[in-house]
Amino acid sequence: MSEKEKTKNTYLKNVLLKNYKSIYETKVSFENGLNIIIGKNGSGKSNFIKFLNSALRFDYSNLSNLSE
Repeated sequence: MSEKEKTKNTYLKNVLLKNYKSIYETKVSFENGLNIIIGKNGSGKSNFIKFLNSALRFDYSNLSNLSE
């Protein structure tokens, strides 16, 4: 894949997560392509993945109904 093709991809660049389950505060920076999350047992890796899953699957289109 050429550099020009790589820049067309959409990806998360940074995530700042505060007060979510076992995570007090963490900032994670991502690069284009494959990213691997590693850490000790109990450090919040699974909770971080659960947060990303929830955030990326959330239907934000329904938020417009809140102001009605």
